[in-house]
Amino acid sequence: MAIKPSDIDSIAFSPAARGYSTGEVDAFLEQLSEELSVIYRKNNELAARLIASQAQVKQLNKKIAELEQECREARSYDPSNPSSDQISQILIVAQQSADQIVSEAQQTAEKIRDEGDKKAREVIAQVLAESESELREVDRLKKSRSEFRDNYLKMVDYFAREAAAVMPTDESDFAIVPE
Repeated sequence: MAIKPSDIDSIAFSPAARGYSTGEVDAFLEQLSEELSVIYRKNNELAARLIASQAQVKQLNKKIAELEQECREARSYDPSNPSSDQISQILIVAQQSADQIVSEAQQTAEKIRDEGDKKAREVIAQVLAESESELREVDRLKKSRSEFRDNYLKMVDYFAREAAAVMPTDESDFAIVPE
């Protein structure tokens, strides 16, 4: 009968005079239960790996049998006198290979085109963003120039009015004092 960790966990001993320390026995049983659990877990993992390995071996054996059959067929092929079945088989394999090559080329071309489109969209978006930023800067500079011009004209007008108020415009206003 196999002992399981649950068997160890559930066991109880009767106390007896001059017996062992129950604390030590319990501690040992707990340690024994944990170690047995680890062993069971490892055993289950190894069993699962064994089953997976056996399935893999079975698949490999099947593949070996298929390859051996193909080798026998290839050895029996007489290029000087091919049978119609052999020619058909060769044409089918050639067509499948050609189809696969064309499919892979189309996938590669599509991937390259998609990447190119994506990169082009990114570049266009970046150029548009930069262009918008530059247009905003041009607008800001135009507004700043207009404000500066308006302020400059106001200042010139102010100084012209101040000069006209302070300075006489008539020559009669100038008194010539003899020396």
